[in-house]
Amino acid sequence: MRIRSLSWLFAVLWIFIIQVDAQPPYVDSSEAIVYEQIINDDVFIITYDDENKHVYEPYPENCHVVSRHGIYIAEAAKESPSYLFVRNLETGNIVFQIEWQDQWMCNFAWFDTSDLRLSIRNDVDVDIYAPDYSERQYTRYDFSSGLLELYRLDYQPLDYSFLPNLYEDDYWELQFVLPAPNSTTYLYKRCPGKQIVDDDQHCSDVNEYIIYDVVDGDIFQLEDVAGSILEGVDVMQRPLYTPASAWSYDSRFLAYRIVNESIYDDFDLAIYDLQTASHLDTSFFNEQIKDTGWFEWSSASNQFLFQVRGRSGEDIVGDNYNTTVHPVLYDVDNQKFLAIDRPYDITTRSWLTWSPNGHAFVFTDDSDSLIHVDVNTGNSTVLDNNVTRIYSWRNDW
Repeated sequence: MRIRSLSWLFAVLWIFIIQVDAQPPYVDSSEAIVYEQIINDDVFIITYDDENKHVYEPYPENCHVVSRHGIYIAEAAKESPSYLFVRNLETGNIVFQIEWQDQWMCNFAWFDTSDLRLSIRNDVDVDIYAPDYSERQYTRYDFSSGLLELYRLDYQPLDYSFLPNLYEDDYWELQFVLPAPNSTTYLYKRCPGKQIVDDDQHCSDVNEYIIYDVVDGDIFQLEDVAGSILEGVDVMQRPLYTPASAWSYDSRFLAYRIVNESIYDDFDLAIYDLQTASHLDTSFFNEQIKDTGWFEWSSASNQFLFQVRGRSGEDIVGDNYNTTVHPVLYDVDNQKFLAIDRPYDITTRSWLTWSPNGHAFVFTDDSDSLIHVDVNTGNSTVLDNNVTRIYSWRNDW
């Protein structure tokens, strides 16, 4: 079925609904994967559910951005816009519109499901990454409440002063703290015997990595840590590098990289169980974790996902050690590893998202394929091609 309607910009809007061929249900009936596809320079926003692919084609001359939960798309013409529109991706219907203001820039972002923010033109050309980025003005519009306000970026570091001897980089305004989802437990970088002399931070010993609880105090000091497992976040709470530490969704487990001294075992993953105050068995013979690869937990289960360089097991002709990686799952409940059914060429530009129930994940590889993985079997399936971004795997749509 093809639906055609005319937008306020006199641009043709196309919505396609394509029946998905008979196949296993890769997406539950209450869920949908939302992603971007580019074919011959044409951009399509796909909503993929268990039966259909809803294909929305933004007008080519529009700038657009999809909301974080993958339900709405905000659009405006790049040249001489008249209106800002917010549409439902599935139906293409306009759910909100506002007349364009001259000082707005066609540069906007979603901060949650209904909080849309736009840049405002001013006389000062300020780089948002520069130290004086707070001079840039923005308009915030909450279209669910109808409130429109002007504001400036005013990000401040989160207050972690309660963490004893917290190591901080004042020059770059970095913090080295990884809060657990329960908001009471923290992994942080400690400066033993911290003293401030002439505004400079001095430590009496090498920096330590501490698991700390606001009620119980120190829980555990990590040992044999591989380099810097906390690279820090800036005042806008943006991580600077790929982290090498991650909390499980229930705050019980902390995964981090260690230095393995065995010449026969190149594996370097440690998982600490706060409930039993012990490490899990993560021995995995003769493999190397990709230090810039995935390192994260399922959003709803005790499955940990990472990548090993090359092919798990014996390499075969055609494998490229620099790009070929093998996604591997660690099931905490059974303390067993599962390498998925085949390796892929994946660089740091790969997109990855978990299903809401934690039973699967999807990612993109270097050929821009969208790949679905069942975490129980490790079976992978290509769902689509020419995919340039995954926006969300949403539920209750």
